[in-house]
Amino acid sequence: MGVRLLQSQAKLMIAIVYISSAVQPLSDADLEALLAQSREKNGRLKVTGILLYKDGDIMQLIEGPREAVRNLATTIYADRRHQGIIQLLERNISAREFPNWSMEFHELSLSKVEHLAKFLDDEKSLTQGGRLSPTLRLLTSFGWRPKGGK
Repeated sequence: MGVRLLQSQAKLMIAIVYISSAVQPLSDADLEALLAQSREKNGRLKVTGILLYKDGDIMQLIEGPREAVRNLATTIYADRRHQGIIQLLERNISAREFPNWSMEFHELSLSKVEHLAKFLDDEKSLTQGGRLSPTLRLLTSFGWRPKGGK
């Protein structure tokens, strides 16, 4: 019984979404370095997610094994490159929203928002019963809109 409990706990996954503001606007080189570091570390930790950046505002979703995601969030929140961190969501998940993205990135502009919206609309696995998951509804508030959205 104890082994099964440990195995089920090890399989528990969570998603965390937070917003913050960069202390200083991030240059393309800054963003590339941050993404390279994030992708390498997330790959090791089996964490996936997406980072959205627009005019110094940041929104990030990270998902994966509960302990790994919580530890990563603690590290991210301590990073001095951003401030005003607000955790919007932490929830248990049974499947990943972004299973193929160690850390996808989008610097949002209108054309990129439209492209991302189309991509996400086409990803049927990202919906629950034909409706956006709570996590993706949060992403819509940051700037992208699903197909047919206003």
